[in-house]
This record gives sequence, C-alpha cells and structure tokens, in this order.
Amino acid sequence: MTNDLKQFDSAFDDVEPWHGLVRNGYIANFAGVMTEADFNASMADLSWACQGPHTMETSRPSLTQGESWFEWVNVVEAVREARGTFVMAEFGGGYGGRVVNAHALLQKLNPMPAKLAIIEADPDRYDCALRHFAANGLDPEDHWLIKAAVSDTNEPALFPYGGGVGDNNIFNVEDDNISLAEKLASEGVAGQIIKNIFANMQTGVKIQRSDPRHRSDFMLSVVSSLTIGDVLGPFDYVDYADFDIQSAEAFVVPPAIGVLNQKVRRIHFGTHGEHIHGQLKQLFVEHGWDLIFDFAPNGRFETEYGTFNTGDGILSALNPRLARH
Repeated sequence: MTNDLKQFDSAFDDVEPWHGLVRNGYIANFAGVMTEADFNASMADLSWACQGPHTMETSRPSLTQGESWFEWVNVVEAVREARGTFVMAEFGGGYGGRVVNAHALLQKLNPMPAKLAIIEADPDRYDCALRHFAANGLDPEDHWLIKAAVSDTNEPALFPYGGGVGDNNIFNVEDDNISLAEKLASEGVAGQIIKNIFANMQTGVKIQRSDPRHRSDFMLSVVSSLTIGDVLGPFDYVDYADFDIQSAEAFVVPPAIGVLNQKVRRIHFGTHGEHIHGQLKQLFVEHGWDLIFDFAPNGRFETEYGTFNTGDGILSALNPRLARH
C-alpha cells in the first residue's frame, strides 16, 4: 500500500545510533559513516567539526526530516531483503553518500559482500566520492565508480560543474543549447570557446545562478555520457537504485524502463517538478511496479507520525517481478 507510514515506523529500531570520537574535519551519522564536513558545508554551518577531534552522539532518522528519512527507509529495507551479494547503484552519485550508508547498514544488519555503483559527472564531486569510500574502509577499485553524466544516449553532453550544492545536470534541450550558442556568439567569445573545447573539452564559460544558495561559477564543460543500461550492464540483479539527477530523470528514465524492469528490485527518485513526478509515477505504475512512497515536490505533509516538507519529490517503488525469498 502506498504511503503506509505505519509499516516503517519502527524501521530503525534495531539499529543502535552510533556515538564516539570523530576525527577533525568529519561528522558521523547514525550508521557510523564518517563524512568530511566540507561535503555538507553549503547545507549547514559545520565549522565546529573542523576545530579538532570531537565526540558525537547521533540519533535515528526522523520522519520530520522529510526526504532523507525516506531515503534511509529504502536503504534499510533493501539491505534487509538482500541475499548473496548486495548491489546498489546511485545515479547522480555526488560523493557516494547513499551507497556508503547502505554498505554500513549492510554490515550491521545483514553482512554479505557488496557491489556499489555510482555515476557522477562533476570531477570535484567524483574525487570526493573516492575520498568518502576510502574514509569508510571501502576500496573504490572493488566497486563501479564512473566519472560521466547519466543520459539517454552516449553522445557527449554539456554539463556545468564546480559550484553550488550538487544541483547541476546535463544540458539536453536543443533549443536551449542553440540559444546559449547564439548568445555566446553575439558576445564575441565563440572563437575562444572553440579553442578551449579542442584543447581540453571545456568551454571556459561560466553559468550564472540567481538562487542565493548557489555560487555563480558553474563551469560549462563537455563530458562523457552513459545510459542507465550502461551503468547497470555488469549486474544481473540490483537490489536498489537511487536517482537524484536534477530534472534529467524526465528524459533519462523512460527509455530505460525495460532494463529497470529486468534488473532492479527497488528504486527511489528525488523528483524535480510536479510534471516530472507525475510522469514517472505513471510510467512505473503502467509497468507494474508497486509504489511505496509518493509525495509531490515542494509540499507540506501532515501525518500521525509527524509533519514534513518536501523540496524534491519522493517517489519509491518495488518491482514485484524480482522479489527475493
């Protein structure tokens, strides 16, 4: 049943929240995962974590935290259900926070080997993922970390990187690309851009942002692209796939529904816009998936277990074709 919050009210009761000494520059979460404070600096003031080693008491996720609670529920349920080898893929992987969280809970609740995959186009955030894996005892060479954009084709894509809080995505709308090209040509910088592209596949163009939360120095670059099928290619069965690809889900996911039906047991999306949320919901219902959570973006929801807000939409589903027994 969709949005049956009662079913998951005790989801974390058997996970003892982590507490202990944390080294300088890091924070810990309830699963005991250590994260560099700088990775989250744009979200909150974590300067206190950089004043030397410190003790932390953590707590279980709460529904009132909104989106993150639903992500944790999916992780813990996928971990409990896994058999043999746990496989998880994170699209728009950032620093790999979700897959590393899953690995930590796997060792606590259902120990077994794991294969973790992320795809992330921003080179700085990809390097953060390498560090995050290493800081938590994971060798990136044992997993599937890909520095590329997720797209619906393998054509190179324009991608802004280097600023903000990870809300960058590929440019895929032809009209937008043409408008940008015409604007840059009118500014007399086309010649230099061509030189930059041939020299290092970067345009040298900075993308401005109006949102005060974001820096205005996203560098527009040309990156490699892989499809969902490419990323999932090495795996016969995927316990859990998490998507946070900043509106690209609208054109990336529908062409891949066949491979998702065939390989993925559980899926979660952070959706970006009501239209995209509705589009994906309809797609997965039509293909026989069971919706677990369905909360539209930019909303406020009052429940008997607490009130929470959404920025991204919350859409989670199970694939009944791939139930594990």
